[in-house]
Order: sequence, then C-alpha cells, then structure tokens
Amino acid sequence: MPLPHELVSLWRENVDTFGAADDGRLFFNEKGGIVGSTTYDRAWPEARELALSPGLVASPLAARPYDLRHSALSTWLNAGVDPTEVAERAGNNVEAS
Repeated sequence: MPLPHELVSLWRENVDTFGAADDGRLFFNEKGGIVGSTTYDRAWPEARELALSPGLVASPLAARPYDLRHSALSTWLNAGVDPTEVAERAGNNVEAS
C-alpha cells in the first residue's frame, strides 16, 4: 500500500534502525513473531507519557491504542480524503454501492 510521501522517510529510518520481521512487519517481538495485545497494553501507558505533554496525558486523548487509529481515520475523512483511500490505509475495504 502506498504511504504518503512525508511518512516514507520515517518508515525508512525505522527499518534502518530496527529492521523488520521476515514478513515485513515493522513491529515484532524478540523472536520475530507477532506482538501480543497484552504487550501493547503493558507498554502503552509509558509510551503515552513519553509522547504526550503532561496536560494531554491527564486527558482522555489516546487512552487506548485503538483511540489513535479511530482518530486518524476520522481526521482523514473530515479532511476530505477519499473514503476508499482511508479504508485502504486502515487495512479495510469499502464495498461499492
């Protein structure tokens, strides 16, 4: 799936620094497997505190990892990005009417 140009350099830097799983995934466990949801649940509070200002940490913003996904999709749709492209970015598809 094509990435917006501004994300390509971030993606390349991440791959250069951390590598990728054999199947191309950017996030993988120490054995190269899928990162379990319990790992995300344990790591999320610390990552959130590192990424957000104290005022935002105190807010409900991104309380769960899913909240970021929902926010991104809503933001793209509200900005006028074609729903089919938003669905593709999200790993979903839109049925034709």
